[in-house]
Amino acid sequence: MYIAFVGERAAQAHAFMDWGLRPNPIHPLSRFAHDNAAVGLEGEPSLLSSTALYPTMNASEHLVAAAGVISLALTKGQTRTSAVAALCRIAMESSAKTIWLIQESDTAERVRRCYGFIKAEQGWQDKFDQIEYEALSARTDPLADDQRIEFEQHRERLAKG
Repeated sequence: MYIAFVGERAAQAHAFMDWGLRPNPIHPLSRFAHDNAAVGLEGEPSLLSSTALYPTMNASEHLVAAAGVISLALTKGQTRTSAVAALCRIAMESSAKTIWLIQESDTAERVRRCYGFIKAEQGWQDKFDQIEYEALSARTDPLADDQRIEFEQHRERLAKG
C-alpha cells in the first residue's frame, strides 16, 4: 500500500516538469504585473515576476528529480530515503524563497527583496567564475585555450546583460 502511494505521488510530480519549463504567463492585472511595472527596468520588463518564479521552477525541477529517484529505487526494491529527502528539502527551501520574496504586500519591499536576491545570486556567480578562471588559468592541456576563450565570451555576455 505504502509503495503504491509513493509511486502514485512520484507520477504526479512528473507533471511539474511541464509547468516548470513553461509556467503560466503573468495576468496583466495581477500584483506581479503591478510590481513589474513599478521597476521599469529597460530590457527586463518582468524582473520581479521572473525573479520570484526562478526558485519555484527550481523547486519543481527538484520534485521531478525526487520522483525520478523514487521511481528508479522502486524498480530496484530500494527506497533511497536520504536522496529523496535531500531533493525534497531543496524543493521546500526554494519554494520558501519565493514565498519570502512575494509575501509582503508593499510593492517597494518586494522590489527590495528581489533586488537583494538578484545581488546575492550574482555574488555567488562571481565567486564561481573566479574559481573557474583560476582553474582555467592553471591548465596547460590542449583544450584549455578554447575553454578560456569560451569562458571570456561568457563573462562578456554577462557584463553586457
